Amino acid sequence: MWKTRAFLYKNVVPNQVDLGYLFDRSSGRLRQTEVTFSQSVDLEIMSQTLDKLLSNNISTDIKQGLKDVYQRESKTYKFSSGNNNRLQGVIERDGSDRIYIGVWEADLK
Repeated sequence: MWKTRAFLYKNVVPNQVDLGYLFDRSSGRLRQTEVTFSQSVDLEIMSQTLDKLLSNNISTDIKQGLKDVYQRESKTYKFSSGNNNRLQGVIERDGSDRIYIGVWEADLK
């Protein structure tokens, strides 16, 4: 059984943004955050959101990875961030042509 509890918020911005969170059941600690954007959302908004997910620590490489997925130059970009790479993440275009961003603690199992 998973040791996490999930919450999903559809249409946070109607037809543009969905959010999801995974919390540790025992501690209540946030372990993973997910957001999906429609293509109509501006790249800068996506970049600012990702920066917040990374505790205001987005690197130029991660920004470029987001831009590459946004501009359809790449389908997926994986990354690590934070002290001792304690956060991992992925940016990808999903089957519905939305941009999915997931950021999780590296030790999440």
